[in-house]
Amino acid sequence: MDLTTFFIGLVLGLALGWLAQMLYARKLGSDQQLSKQLQDLQQAHQNYQEQVSEHFEQTSSLIEQLNSSYQAVNLHLTQGMEQLASQDYKLTKLRANELDLSLDSQKLDEDKPRDYADKHPDQPGTLSSQYGHHS
Repeated sequence: MDLTTFFIGLVLGLALGWLAQMLYARKLGSDQQLSKQLQDLQQAHQNYQEQVSEHFEQTSSLIEQLNSSYQAVNLHLTQGMEQLASQDYKLTKLRANELDLSLDSQKLDEDKPRDYADKHPDQPGTLSSQYGHHS
């Protein structure tokens, strides 16, 4: 019986070893698959970050070109007006600009906070700490 027990133990040991190896190989394959997926996701994320960076660099460049083109058009129009417009038109435009400036300065004065209480110039306003005190 000792020899039979030995062979049965040997067969069982080989079967258990084979089963353990299969389970380990399956787990190892699963770990490798997860590792591959993680690497793929990291690479995709890095590619996305590079695309975003390139997009904003191009956007910045295009905005600079737009500003430059706007300045060129504005300069062209100004030079054209100076060369082609009559003196009367230029004077009228200049007077209109001066009028606009004077209206803007009046509007700025109107926008300032005021003390709206009716008062004589010698009397304190409502924001004064002396307002309402009679001596």
